[in-house]
Amino acid sequence: SSQLIAAILEQNPELGSLALDPEELLRPLEAAPMRAEGKRLIEGSTSYRHTLDRLRFLKQKAVIKIALADAIGLWSPPQVWRALSTAADVIIALAREASWNEYRHGKDLPEECPVTIVGMGKLGGEELNFSSDVDLIYVVDDEASPEVEKHVPRFCEKFRRALSDRMFRGTLYRVDLRLRPFGASGPVASKMKTIEAYYEKFAEPWEHLALIRSRAIAGDPDVIFRWRAVRDKTTFKPSRGEWAISSILDMRERLEDRSIQDDIKRAAGGIRDAEFVVQIMQMLHGPKIDELRGAETLSMLGVLSKHELLPEKAITELGEGYTLLRVIEHHCQIAADQQTHEIPKDIEDREELARRLGFSGLNDFETRLSLCRSRIRHWYANLLGPFTGSHSHQEVLDKFGPAAGDADAWISALPDADAFWSSLTENESSLDRFRQIATYAPALIPWLKQAVAITEQVMTGEINEPFDPAEPIKRIDATQRVPEAAMTIRRGWLRIGARWALDQSVPYGSLQAQLVDAVLTRLREQAKASFSIIALGSLGACEMTVSSDADLLLLQHGESDAMEDEEEARRLLALIRGLRTAGAPLEADLRLRPEGRTGRLATSAEGLRRYAQTRLQPWEKMALSRHRLVVGAPAAVALLRDLVLTEPITQEEFKSLLTMKTRIEDERVGPLEAQRSLKLGPGGMDDIVWLNHLNVLCSPHLRRDLMNTDNGLEL
Repeated sequence: SSQLIAAILEQNPELGSLALDPEELLRPLEAAPMRAEGKRLIEGSTSYRHTLDRLRFLKQKAVIKIALADAIGLWSPPQVWRALSTAADVIIALAREASWNEYRHGKDLPEECPVTIVGMGKLGGEELNFSSDVDLIYVVDDEASPEVEKHVPRFCEKFRRALSDRMFRGTLYRVDLRLRPFGASGPVASKMKTIEAYYEKFAEPWEHLALIRSRAIAGDPDVIFRWRAVRDKTTFKPSRGEWAISSILDMRERLEDRSIQDDIKRAAGGIRDAEFVVQIMQMLHGPKIDELRGAETLSMLGVLSKHELLPEKAITELGEGYTLLRVIEHHCQIAADQQTHEIPKDIEDREELARRLGFSGLNDFETRLSLCRSRIRHWYANLLGPFTGSHSHQEVLDKFGPAAGDADAWISALPDADAFWSSLTENESSLDRFRQIATYAPALIPWLKQAVAITEQVMTGEINEPFDPAEPIKRIDATQRVPEAAMTIRRGWLRIGARWALDQSVPYGSLQAQLVDAVLTRLREQAKASFSIIALGSLGACEMTVSSDADLLLLQHGESDAMEDEEEARRLLALIRGLRTAGAPLEADLRLRPEGRTGRLATSAEGLRRYAQTRLQPWEKMALSRHRLVVGAPAAVALLRDLVLTEPITQEEFKSLLTMKTRIEDERVGPLEAQRSLKLGPGGMDDIVWLNHLNVLCSPHLRRDLMNTDNGLEL
């Protein structure tokens, strides 16, 4: 039945004795004894790698027991799924402890791991298959210090690799992090207060649905309690508009459109249809019935039956159909340890699958499967039909073409969405503006959903009017709360992006630089700092893109106390981090300072002078050659120019830079990606930027005209 099980027994013949011990197989798999056994195995390990091998053995032992109990019918399918989930809980918790102990070795970090692990999807609902991915979210303690927070992303990568890297005994679990706040574009780990704000302000309806199957697995008890509170508050809020349910089902239909008929999870009448029926009923009735706030699909069907919220025939057919599809999925995956949801295409493989499932033949199997799926689809259509019927805005959506999905997510999430749809029906110019933004700037839509004022400017056309990005920032006073200040910054960023999407002649980079300059100027005042802030990179050239960091050099030109300068720099960075946590699209990068990450945050004039005379590398000279004063003493910029751009670079420095350019192309872009990378590939933007940089370094007398790429090319 399974190459996976055969391989485990080949590695560990002694585990075959489990087949001869009926009492052991009848005994349920429980977390506490498994955790105790895992700790005993780890205590005897001789290295971190040995520890991970012991965890893999612990999983193999659990998998053999579950597979044997499943194969001979001792456990029901839900018991099998729950046992696999319990094993995953224990393994993930032990791997978290082991990875943190290894990571913090030799570092001044707390003994307790600051990251709580949350399981989503099948893991969160305690419904894992043998070959399921584990959907995880990493949550950082709110009280974690900046020093600890700095280490979190690297620890999270170490932990992921502990689970995912293949060793002699295979992998523990494939990890999927795409369900985290802001998805693939968001930080790998977020503080709990950030997550609470995200689900309150930014999360889409489908993310509310996904929270039903979520639970904190290992970590800080306070975070675990707060996660449960966020889950219940977000998913089971007392009132929810029909548009929210409609948008979830629209997304379901789009997934269905991309699936094939043999996909028993995503296609019509598949596992997802049954899950959506149960989970949407939970969203609708859970606010009043606490029993409906569970995570397991079949047990929630039982609660729906108890409260007579669905016809009894629907309960029976959805429950039987869901169980059969999950068992089929389970057997498809365990055969070769592959995460697949498709029935084999090969006839012989299908016949073998039917035999293993106990059917009399392939025809019997396919007839039963077809009946099961048609029944699930029948109840999906009948029970959720009121939400999936023709929408009044469908005619408008059709005019968006390929951008319809993004447009629907944007407009349907707005308060009084019906009024927006009605206006778009009547006003072609407004519709055209919405279509352009949804087409050219879909990355802005998660933010626009929360920005009714900017959306209204798009509707009226006010968005096209010139404006000064710095003006709203100047009006922020010292008493304004951080979330409000962050919102002001975000609105400016959104307005620039939306205006550019409507008119690409708008100087996006320059407007964005004006906004960032204004923010940095205000923050310097709040931090009571005396150093100058010098912009480098794309900010220095006023050539920022929608996701550019602010590359900065903090330079103290006059007499000052080094410790006081560092404290002022830390205050400035703390203010920037606070705004970013509250949702402002602002990130400072100080890695181009002397000595990089190990150097002082604020550089003195004398320190910069010594560094330039002794250790300044050619690439650093090139990076510092593109600079601009944001706020502070003009003499600071004059000093930088004198140190970096007094003499043309030497032939050796020139060759060194060309060697580095080649290395960047070779190491940062693989051969298959080179022709597709607009920035780093041959003939890409970096070729132009480097040409301009080299002109600056070879012809320093022209430097004032070459700071901006366009000006350099024109000259």
